[in-house]
Amino acid sequence: MHAPHAVCRRLAAGRVVPTAATLALMVTLLPALGGCNRGQERSVETSAGEARPADSARETRSPERRTDRGTTRPRGAQVLPIDDAQYLEIGYRRDWTGFPSVPGEHRVADAKLIGAQLFVRASDSTVSALDTDTGRMRWAATLSTSLTRFAGMAHATLPDGRDTVLVASEAEIYFIDPNTGNILDIQRLERVVSTGPLVFGSTAVFGTLSGEVLAHNFRFGAKFWGHQLPGSIEHGPTRVGEDIVAGVSARGGIAFLDPATGRLYGQAKIFQGVSTEPVSDNGLLFIASLDQAIYAFNPVGGSRVWRVPTPHPLVVQPTAHDGVLYVETREDGIVALDQQTGQRLWANAEARGTVVGMRNNKLLSFDGSHIHVLYPRTGAVERSIRAEGVGRVFTDEFVDGNLYLVGSRGGVARFVPRG
Repeated sequence: MHAPHAVCRRLAAGRVVPTAATLALMVTLLPALGGCNRGQERSVETSAGEARPADSARETRSPERRTDRGTTRPRGAQVLPIDDAQYLEIGYRRDWTGFPSVPGEHRVADAKLIGAQLFVRASDSTVSALDTDTGRMRWAATLSTSLTRFAGMAHATLPDGRDTVLVASEAEIYFIDPNTGNILDIQRLERVVSTGPLVFGSTAVFGTLSGEVLAHNFRFGAKFWGHQLPGSIEHGPTRVGEDIVAGVSARGGIAFLDPATGRLYGQAKIFQGVSTEPVSDNGLLFIASLDQAIYAFNPVGGSRVWRVPTPHPLVVQPTAHDGVLYVETREDGIVALDQQTGQRLWANAEARGTVVGMRNNKLLSFDGSHIHVLYPRTGAVERSIRAEGVGRVFTDEFVDGNLYLVGSRGGVARFVPRG
């Protein structure tokens, strides 16, 4: 009897006729082995059950091509169409282009800078680690099936002092060695989570579909505490200061909690929930709500500091920096508000998107298709450049930091400040 994958190869080559017995064997065994198409990049299991870096496996299985400063591009990886001259005009020089593993027709689902690496998760649960100095992919590991829903990633330190990357699915936490991609541990979550983890020491705080702010202690591998809110929690939780976590639910419930104990510092209520992440600065929580208002709350007691009404629901991610809150409204474009009073500093209907940083004393915003350069005192647009094929734009430091572009299909580019 032929081994299952040998049968696949013979079928593909037309050298065997699929008899009833052969088909029965394939139906029984192939689903567990991943089917006849095993060519996607993934981590390789050693005899000890640990995943070794996908780079070494790819040397024998997937042709590579050298690009930009020694980075490698797996066959089929998408190159971002970048006009370097435009980025030079806004003060950035391309440093490298990198290519995380994004198999088949999958897309980039998440990207996070942790230490000296950029971790990119594809929609099929493949996680890649790119070195931020060179753009080279250090490893790639597929954690689960493409049907598993994942919520987010975060850095944490294990009780024994080792660094780890927490990759949370809706039901489990995978603890990944950031240097090798090996799975160090998997812990089951008590509730189905709907947000990524926010880490305080050995505690990871999540929002859940049931509306509970859930704290999971990974030292003991169990639920630590929980606080119930009305409606599901789909965005956040948000760190306020150093030792407060805020949860906001889809029905407008707000709780400010001590991550170490679950003790309630304060609570509040708005009329609806959010479609963006709440943000914090200077000890306040800022919420751009679907109830057509922008809010500022004091976590101690949960008192509302101010409220600014808007004609439409707010659906673009706000940014808080250096005493100013930037938020796009449908009718006024980006609006700059004083964090302490809610007073409007300026508004510009031509300025759109989320403010992602500042370069040469000018703001940078990204609206999904263009990067805009804005004067910070007026919001006037100095220039705009097209960011074709880019799904995410962020900086590692808000002021004059390195600029990262992540393509929706996998290409990543890092730009460094010029001059």
